[in-house]
Amino acid sequence: MSETIISARKMIPAGLAGETVTTRALDLDVRGGETVCLIGPTNTGKTNYLRTMAAIEPPLSGEVMLLERDMRQFARQVVLDIRQRVAFIGDSAPLLSTLSGLVNVMLPALYHERGDRDAVMQQAEAVLDRLGWDGDSSQLPAYLSDHERRLLALARCLIMDPAAILIDEPFRMTDLACWKQLADVYRELTSVDGRALVIVTNNLHFVKRNADRIVFFEPDAVKVFDSWDALHREEDRYVEELITATGE
Repeated sequence: MSETIISARKMIPAGLAGETVTTRALDLDVRGGETVCLIGPTNTGKTNYLRTMAAIEPPLSGEVMLLERDMRQFARQVVLDIRQRVAFIGDSAPLLSTLSGLVNVMLPALYHERGDRDAVMQQAEAVLDRLGWDGDSSQLPAYLSDHERRLLALARCLIMDPAAILIDEPFRMTDLACWKQLADVYRELTSVDGRALVIVTNNLHFVKRNADRIVFFEPDAVKVFDSWDALHREEDRYVEELITATGE
């Protein structure tokens, strides 16, 4: 069995409030080779949970273990070590605006001294080739498409060879061809590389075909399903409304 990379126990993110917050604790283990999708209506805190699972923010209560290390401690060296193994890509896939796309990809490996500049450049180019990159990586991010910036952000993570990648809304503002390319990449990262993926998305077409488990968020509950079929069988108005609205 693959190692447990992320473990949440009675985890409630900071930023949630209200009488129902205690009913929304998350218990979840994420192992290598798995795709876990976080879905649900808007404004139900999916991004808050993702950021807390990635140790970007400490939990309001409960615990988060990354690679068996308790992230409530937030000791500087622990966080630095974990950042190399558990990667996070936000919704906007931010890149440094004054550096070329290729240098953006190289930065983490240069910072952590994974090789000299020429060796790191070769690694970055190899990662981009694997992702099907066909753009101009010498351009500044402002001159690239949203899809190209997302590929660069993913490549920047992969150059560090992470065990897990957590991604917020990767399919937003992408056309059919682009999201299919991303979906193919994500499948390879889990099935071939054995990495874990945790993805916030309401692209149920992707969820239906790729999710090993699904975490469904609603205003007063968080539910974990072991399959799309289990989700589809759930007699819950929020689940039914989301599936009907997306045609899945």
